[in-house]
Amino acid sequence: MKTNVKIARTLICLFIILVTGKVFSQNSNTTVNANKTDTSVREIQVSFLPFISFNGSPINSTVNLSLNILGGYVKEVRTLEIGSIINIDEKNAGKCQVAGVGNVVGGVSSGFQSAGVFNFAASQMGVQIGGVLNVVARDAGKCQIAGEANVVCGSFNGFQAAGVINVAKSLKGVQVAGVLNTVFKDAKSSQIAGVGNVTAGSFEGCQIGGVFNYATKVTGAQISGLLNVTTFMKGTQLSFMNISDSCQGMPIGFFSFVAKGYHQLEFSADEVFYTNIAFRTGVKHFHNIFMAGIRPGDFGSPLWTVGYGVGTIFGNSNKMSYNIDLVSQQVNKGDFSRFDSELCKLYLGIDKKIGSKASITAGLTYNVFITATHAKYYNDEVSTIAPYTLSNQTYSNGVNIKTWIGAKIGVRLF
Repeated sequence: MKTNVKIARTLICLFIILVTGKVFSQNSNTTVNANKTDTSVREIQVSFLPFISFNGSPINSTVNLSLNILGGYVKEVRTLEIGSIINIDEKNAGKCQVAGVGNVVGGVSSGFQSAGVFNFAASQMGVQIGGVLNVVARDAGKCQIAGEANVVCGSFNGFQAAGVINVAKSLKGVQVAGVLNTVFKDAKSSQIAGVGNVTAGSFEGCQIGGVFNYATKVTGAQISGLLNVTTFMKGTQLSFMNISDSCQGMPIGFFSFVAKGYHQLEFSADEVFYTNIAFRTGVKHFHNIFMAGIRPGDFGSPLWTVGYGVGTIFGNSNKMSYNIDLVSQQVNKGDFSRFDSELCKLYLGIDKKIGSKASITAGLTYNVFITATHAKYYNDEVSTIAPYTLSNQTYSNGVNIKTWIGAKIGVRLF
């Protein structure tokens, strides 16, 4: 219900602004100098309603001080305008404009605009504070703060903060939103949102989203709780999932996929599991490893493993490169045994290319095998998978830790 009320209130504000803005459409196509008008300057005007004034019609007047009991309509205000409901200025507003419901400026708002519900200006070069909505038809700068939404149809240069959404055609500054920030062209600086940030063009700076970030091209950083997406990344991605077409930097997350990056299928054998398959994805400097393996034997209740890790490769990939992996594997006998048996491996090896689509890898592993002695199958095959031990210690809580040096050899396809 609250969401529906907010949506309805926002739509009503937009309707008022669009209707009022249409009246000023001719004026909003040209920028008017606030200090040069073709009307006489009046010090003060007082209105009860638009077009109903106590001291002569202000419709064609430029005034320094405008006081509107309910609402008022003037040609232009240079200094201060106050209205309990609405202020309407056909051309420009300068220094300060305050209204209980809304402010409407058909030209440039160059000072401070504050309203309980909405602010509208053809152009804005100051500060807008709206209880619900701020809208600028062309370019805006400095600061916009709204309870629900800021909308700039042109470029925005400054600070935008909204409880729900910020929208700008292009951005050079900072956007902070409770839900979403959206830029239709290029953006530079920072976007921070509770849910997500979207930039249709290139983005330079830092995107921070509670759920997701998207930009066509990013130079800087993307940080989110779930997903980062871009076509080209130059910098760092940090999220649960990172997706890009190409990357000059480092995607850090549970799963990272770079279409023109590093992804290999590996078949390997080690001293415990003779048949392993792994998928490696990301970039060479930092990639994710998803693996599974099985020990041939009793296929009715085999010893098998699944694991996840991270790795890095450095050196000359066309000749000899060097590999460091850190993988954690869950060891199971027959059915899945939860966290009763964990095998952690540190792998140091070499990678030798043997063709355009294949390489051979070989190296040593340092193994740490953590098991619960009360676990099912511990006294059967699980407790004896280590070929030998450097250390073998059982603690008072029933946890056994074994260590040993092993080896791995495999083939990688890419």
